[in-house]
Amino acid sequence: MTVTGTSESGERSLSYAIGAPIGLLEARRPLRGTLRFLDREGRAATKGISVGAEWGYRQFIEGGTAAAAIWTFEGITPEEFPEGLPLEMIVRVFRTYQGDIEEGIHGTIQVRNPTSSLRSESLPIVAREFTIDSLLIPRRINTVLAEGGLQEVDLFRDLVSDGRIEVWLQCLEPAQYYGVAQADFYLRAGDGSFVTNYAKSCLGIWFSMLIGTALGVMFSTFLSGPVALVAALAMLLIGQFREFIARLFTSQVTGDSSLVPGGGPIESLYRIVTQTSITLELDPTPAVQAMKVIDTVLLAPMRLAAGIFPSLSSLGTSDFLAGGFDIPGDLLAAHAAETAGYVLAFFIAGVFCLKAREIAS
Repeated sequence: MTVTGTSESGERSLSYAIGAPIGLLEARRPLRGTLRFLDREGRAATKGISVGAEWGYRQFIEGGTAAAAIWTFEGITPEEFPEGLPLEMIVRVFRTYQGDIEEGIHGTIQVRNPTSSLRSESLPIVAREFTIDSLLIPRRINTVLAEGGLQEVDLFRDLVSDGRIEVWLQCLEPAQYYGVAQADFYLRAGDGSFVTNYAKSCLGIWFSMLIGTALGVMFSTFLSGPVALVAALAMLLIGQFREFIARLFTSQVTGDSSLVPGGGPIESLYRIVTQTSITLELDPTPAVQAMKVIDTVLLAPMRLAAGIFPSLSSLGTSDFLAGGFDIPGDLLAAHAAETAGYVLAFFIAGVFCLKAREIAS
């Protein structure tokens, strides 16, 4: 839409073209891939480098080395992406020295055939904080030959193998680091309606309200009003820690302390008394091993009990809306099924409690 302004004398002056909304008032539909890493020597690694950040969501790759973050995307077809691959990315930066703070940290993007290892020429990028960068990988792109020359090829015919393609990210500047997570790189597979997305987010809030109401009604069948309110709030509060307890139990059983550092209740108490950091691994002495076994025994019933309590935070989809992403229909269906299960269970429990109360009276 074009808006034209006029001056006080009636002469035509400035005109403004109003385009589609950008940023948050969108509903992107991302096609995500799986992430793996290469270390500074170019060897396969289970994860990237930790730079000491408390939140371990993102792993880092070292600049000026063979380190790389590699995403493998599947389901790539020319019908889905007729103009090329619209890649969008969030790249965080960790600086060991300040450098030019306004210029950003330089890096490269390459696309590779996962079967033949045929790779495109390096596409330059500049990572800037707190922005979503976009890069269109065209249908016709130059690839690097064995002798070092360039040859133009078709993206889907030569670089896509069985619907799969790899995207390589590398940082060029030594002593600087790129930080990424699996969800930070995605192909924009289309756009949904922001209004519809907002309605789906409101539906998630309604799911939480429905569970809270059903829980309060169930407790009110055998408790007084104030006590039923406190019981409902206590059950909802415990449910907020359901995901944490599940991750803590998984961390305890698998021994992967990166999921939840610090260990179970006994180990946490030991660390508090001895003032041992949660990031440090304890020596595998017999006492420590026994302590971990006791923690596992204590966490097992906690894990089972936590599954009973509803987690309202897991039903929330506001992060999708705030980030400008379309709320997946299958996620909404899963939340609806979970809500229906809890409401039905609370309804049945309330009926039995009410019947038992009538019989007793």
